Amino acid sequence: MDKFLIGFVVYFLASFNSMFSQVNLSVSVGVNYSNFDLSLFPHVSQNEKDLYHYTFAFGFPFSNLGIGIEYSLNSISLYSGLKLSDRSSSDYSTSFPPHYDHLVYTYTFLELPAVVAWKIKKMNLELGIGININHRLGSNYVNQNDETKLWGMDLRAMIKYNINEKFHINFTYTQGNIDKAIYAYENVFMFNVFGLNVGYNFWRIKCNK
Repeated sequence: MDKFLIGFVVYFLASFNSMFSQVNLSVSVGVNYSNFDLSLFPHVSQNEKDLYHYTFAFGFPFSNLGIGIEYSLNSISLYSGLKLSDRSSSDYSTSFPPHYDHLVYTYTFLELPAVVAWKIKKMNLELGIGININHRLGSNYVNQNDETKLWGMDLRAMIKYNINEKFHINFTYTQGNIDKAIYAYENVFMFNVFGLNVGYNFWRIKCNK
């Protein structure tokens, strides 16, 4: 037993001594393909909900952009930063012919992500999951029950492909305003957002422990 404990301590110290950490700062630009989720509207029929369609966000081609910070420790990375993100939906429930047959609603958010990712080094991939804290900055349409709810929380899943040390591509899915479902609010929008970003690492610190 003593030999096992000694061996375990020696192995742990050797592993700790060989740990590699890295901090990256990056900028990114990309597009959002999104739709409003009306799950919290109990008095709206499913037929009416189906009239909200996915669309590219209003700021296309740069409907999300921001600065990110990554802390990597061996095969795990922690991501945060600040991002501006547009979330849009095409509403076909009201038409105004002959000029157009739908309205595009857009909400603009400031996002503060906190994502944990696991690296698959042989494939240059990272798989991540975490949350966003969001703050609504503006909108061309605000549902009455959303007016006082400027802050929210999202769930986020991420796939990152590292092209090289400088450039990467991020695929994300965000379930927006998940906190509204947790607290059982009614008549407020949630969001389904698919994002595609290209990022550039402009500053990096490496250290071996």
